[in-house]
Amino acid sequence: MNEDEELIDQEQNESLRDLVQRWLNREGGE
Repeated sequence: MNEDEELIDQEQNESLRDLVQRWLNREGGE
């Protein structure tokens, strides 16, 4: 795996984590 692919994976993981966090916050807030 080259550095570019690693960077893309990292960005995707961060946005996924962000989506999950937002979903959890919404679920917990209701």
